[in-house]
Amino acid sequence: MLVPQYAIQIFQGQNDRGKKLTYLERLKSLLMLFDSRFCNFKNQKDIQQRFAELYRVLDESMELNFFKKGETGENEFLRTFYVMIKIGNDPEAMWTSIEDIYEKYFKKELMDKPEGKISFWLRELNNVNQSITNLNHHLLNNIADNLYYIVIISMPIEINGFSIRSKALLLQFHCYFSAPPEWNDKLLRISCLEEETANLIDAKITDIEHKYSPDWQNSELNDLFSSKIVMLRNKLINLKNAQKEISILDLVKWVELAVWAGEPKGTFSNRWNFVFNRKNCKTHRDAVDIFWNDLVRTYRNNYLKNLLELQFPRCGGFVLKEAERLRYNNNLHNVSRNEINLEHIIPQNPKFPIRDLGISENEFRDNYLNSLANLIFLDQELNKPGSIDQPPHIKAAYYKDQLGRDGDKVKHVMGEVAKLGNDFDMIFKKSGRKSPLYLACLFLRQIDLALFVAEML
Repeated sequence: MLVPQYAIQIFQGQNDRGKKLTYLERLKSLLMLFDSRFCNFKNQKDIQQRFAELYRVLDESMELNFFKKGETGENEFLRTFYVMIKIGNDPEAMWTSIEDIYEKYFKKELMDKPEGKISFWLRELNNVNQSITNLNHHLLNNIADNLYYIVIISMPIEINGFSIRSKALLLQFHCYFSAPPEWNDKLLRISCLEEETANLIDAKITDIEHKYSPDWQNSELNDLFSSKIVMLRNKLINLKNAQKEISILDLVKWVELAVWAGEPKGTFSNRWNFVFNRKNCKTHRDAVDIFWNDLVRTYRNNYLKNLLELQFPRCGGFVLKEAERLRYNNNLHNVSRNEINLEHIIPQNPKFPIRDLGISENEFRDNYLNSLANLIFLDQELNKPGSIDQPPHIKAAYYKDQLGRDGDKVKHVMGEVAKLGNDFDMIFKKSGRKSPLYLACLFLRQIDLALFVAEML
């Protein structure tokens, strides 16, 4: 006579094809095993149903690239499910390995409290199945959404915990807010630029004026730089006095950007836990009304401040791509990596003395080389060996060459490339190769990118 419990124990090691089980399959069989031992097979039907539904919705989400296909995607889901459960209590949960999640959490918890844990996890799986369904619908209808690119495309999901955490936040959001549909379209009004950040930007513009204005006035470049300063100050004033509407999903976007930019790992988990703690608020709606604006403002401003720092912020490539997409209608998200490179404007291994730019080599490498302003998406065809290590004015010739090309080799005219090419060309003609104004141009570009984020994203 076949004893179900023995069959389940055999299935703990391999599936019916004799292949090693994935961790998700092992979790299912583990639940069935403990249910047979301690709950008299009470939950067998529910376990089968929940996992059958889970595999169905996972297949849909894999087709949308929210999870990878195959075993990698299953592991990714299990990590995400774990982070959803632990998000408010363990800031390090997103870094936990799949082996530890299975052995040290699911298996260990079942040994301590089998009946209560099985019921709890089945309820959570039911919520997650509905949440993935809702999220699949969102992604299917908003395939070009910024959030999609940040969480799915911009990050190396297999190796980083932040994107796992963002996936968990998205799913948790849909778990809590799937009932009232108006929350999916909820809009909040926030200031485009908080006063503290605006003052920081104003001070940086003033510093550039004091340091570099004698050089541009003496080199007949006053019109070029003065017009840039006026443009930035006008934009700054307008943004200080403006508000914008954001959607509820923007929170996840700004958290992802801000954390990648250097936000301490535990801060957001603590805030999120407080928002979703029923002890603090009567309902989750109350919690969101009280804290949502503060959360978005905090993380958005952290990222803006990071853009103003000289070191290249993680996820900065997203900002450069969005600048091209929104300013020039060039969607670099759809361009193959074989067609474009993220290239240094002032090169990593220059064939000219860095002191020609009015700065020491050590200071340049430590503070300026990898700044956001010194990086640009460059067409592969323009990234020629003869130009990569040359001064900016020589590179500018290749940048400007972009405008005169057509056909299959170059599919996207890059606006930022063309604009910088013109600026550098003017600096060389009016000031010469040895000029600190190349750096001044980059500093102003850095401020312009930060204001672009405040205005558009």
